[in-house]
Amino acid sequence: MATAVAVAVLVVLGVILRMWLLAHDPIDADQAVVGLMAQAIDRGHPMVFYWGQAYGGVEPYVTAALIAVFGLHPWVVNATPALLAAIGSLVAWRLVRALSGSSGAGAVAGALIWVWSEADLWSSTREYGFRGVVLVCSLLVLLAVAHLVDDDRRVGSWILLGAAAGLGWWASPEILYVAVPALVATVWIVVRAVRRHGAPALRPVAAGVVAAGVALAPWLVGSVHDHFASLGEATAGQGPGAMGYTGRLQVFLVHTLPMVFGARLPVTGAWLGGRAVGIGVLAATITVLLAGMAVAARRLPAARVVVVAAVAYPFIEAAMGPTWYWRDGRYGMYLPAVAVVAAVAGWDRWLRGRRLPATAAPPDHLVADGAHDHGAVRAAPAENRGWRAAAAVAGCACAAASVVAGIDAATAVPGSTALSGFAAAPASITGHPDATARSVAEDLVAQHVTRAYADYWVAYDLDLFTGGRLVVTPARFVRAPTLAATVARAHRSAWLFAGPSTADVIAYKQQFQNPELGPMGMDASRFTTVLRAHGIAYRTVPVGAVVAIVPATPVTPQWVVANSG
Repeated sequence: MATAVAVAVLVVLGVILRMWLLAHDPIDADQAVVGLMAQAIDRGHPMVFYWGQAYGGVEPYVTAALIAVFGLHPWVVNATPALLAAIGSLVAWRLVRALSGSSGAGAVAGALIWVWSEADLWSSTREYGFRGVVLVCSLLVLLAVAHLVDDDRRVGSWILLGAAAGLGWWASPEILYVAVPALVATVWIVVRAVRRHGAPALRPVAAGVVAAGVALAPWLVGSVHDHFASLGEATAGQGPGAMGYTGRLQVFLVHTLPMVFGARLPVTGAWLGGRAVGIGVLAATITVLLAGMAVAARRLPAARVVVVAAVAYPFIEAAMGPTWYWRDGRYGMYLPAVAVVAAVAGWDRWLRGRRLPATAAPPDHLVADGAHDHGAVRAAPAENRGWRAAAAVAGCACAAASVVAGIDAATAVPGSTALSGFAAAPASITGHPDATARSVAEDLVAQHVTRAYADYWVAYDLDLFTGGRLVVTPARFVRAPTLAATVARAHRSAWLFAGPSTADVIAYKQQFQNPELGPMGMDASRFTTVLRAHGIAYRTVPVGAVVAIVPATPVTPQWVVANSG
């Protein structure tokens, strides 16, 4: 009963915190792009990859399904990764049950993953197009391999492995962070199966290959169109990513790992409770996880691939180019789930205290649902149930305390947008995180300004709110060429900048989470100076925190580059 209550508390806490974040965190342009993609999908325009790049897929289709039911709203877009996080927690429950034979331990693992860590919880309310699907597919791959370790002739497990690996790869090559050890284990399983059963053992394997091929078909079509740019784009070094393997590994161990393990705060990287407390939290967390994983590796053969996936994760992650960025922990977000699964399975095995001999045939009523013939415990002695419940309650309490303390610390920083742009929100957006963007979009349409150029972080936000009545494109870094062409064809296209007052600038930056005051790195004053220098008349249209400058003749980004000096 105590375990069930602890799990229920974590589930409710995870729901409440996500609802709070969805209600208080303004959507940014990257997330808005997914919403626009989903809208296009619902209108009959399928696509393979995230706009403007040759990787990142699958997840916009989940968003499109939600939009079809609930409508196009920012909270619906950002609820997609939250839904996928819930599915990932359910898969984790099944995975722990497969490893240890304990549904209770699986429920604890799923609840822990649902809430912990703070960085992962925050990421699960920010839709970036693929990471929620990658998390689910990574856990499904591990689940399939765990089943195949016990029985390599399970056709369903081979199909699950192929489909999950194929969809995960289509979503992003980041699935390799977790899947590499699983793929190595798969090769070993195939070799073992052939040795045991001969050529017929390859029949279920073939079913998995077919499933992988079907799942990969969209990626293959898109990659042929893009000349297989996806093979290099997602893993190519970018900017500081050129620091090399050792440098990226150091970034992961020093910044990303403490963040995704709850010892450092997102964005700021500040230690939770100060350096000494944060390092203590990190050390304790790693100790508990490694101890559980050690037991799992020693006593649960099917769990070994999960343990290896957790231990090898930093080294695989550092091998993939643009992983130098650590501010939101995005490249470490799959690690907590894998580590928790392995550790909970191991701790449950240790706390059960007794293992029936592999040759024993326990009574049917003692065999736990999901237990296998690899030596998992079949029944727990009654005297150990209290210890297991106490451990479950303690783990759930620590996870809850870590997340609540992290959110409290992040939102207490003056002006912080580490978790909620609402923390220091100006009055103009109090009550709704996207009120400024929605108001600007509607006011522009009301003023008959329906085609415009803006900074990247402004443009796609505004596009999201008017259902096509307003079309705004970035002056540079264009993700949607169709929208850019629509603006370019317009007889008069406006240019959008932060308004002139200090309050306007604060509201603009708060809403759009944007340091630039206008497109091309210009502010309104500089832009109008360029127009006047070339004899171009213009009108000014104030719309809340934004001012629209509408030249009398078409002014393109290329013209601005050529004439702004």
